[in-house]
Amino acid sequence: MPQMKPMNWIFLFLIMNLIIMMMNINNFFNKNLKIMMMKKKMMYTKNNWMW
Repeated sequence: MPQMKPMNWIFLFLIMNLIIMMMNINNFFNKNLKIMMMKKKMMYTKNNWMW
């Protein structure tokens, strides 16, 4: 097995962090989007009911 250079380790570490961050951001956005959609639906139904 060839020895890994420190640069490779740093690179790997950065990529892992990036992936984790992306996943977290995605989860966050999905939750917020769902809430937004729910609110919009509520507004829409209320408006329809008013009319």
